[in-house]
Amino acid sequence: MTSLRIRPRFRQIAEGTPDEIRDRIKEELAKDDCPCKGLMVLETITLRIPENEQHFWTPQLNISLEKLSSNQTLIRGFYGPKPSVWSIFTLGYAVVGILLLFVLVYGTSQWMLNKDPSSLWGLIILGAFGIGLYLTAQSGQKLGAQQMFTLHHFYEKALGVQTQL
Repeated sequence: MTSLRIRPRFRQIAEGTPDEIRDRIKEELAKDDCPCKGLMVLETITLRIPENEQHFWTPQLNISLEKLSSNQTLIRGFYGPKPSVWSIFTLGYAVVGILLLFVLVYGTSQWMLNKDPSSLWGLIILGAFGIGLYLTAQSGQKLGAQQMFTLHHFYEKALGVQTQL
């Protein structure tokens, strides 16, 4: 299940209506030996690890249900960090991208004016920072891998299906 993707996803078609699938997950969540907690709002389900077991890199599973026919539902799921962690990394990528663009435009204009384009070294520094952000996200994903397996196995058990990521 480990992946180079920042937010691993899956998609599958399951037998049953969205209400039946939601009821199956609700039944599993009600059991005493349930390894996770769930939040259900309309056609969206969020599965989380209990708070006392969470750490900074704890993942959550977001599931959306879409009715295809009278007895089939399209299930889309993706694993990701808590929204606050995701926001930090999204902001980091945005800042790096904007600064890369600024440095590129400034350095190119300096070069075209036959001035010293030493500001282009900033591209290497910002590129390294962007790669560092990506590697940090990957290492965090590895630290949360066991909890991701827990969420995935709970989902498969609740629906009685095997899911390919």
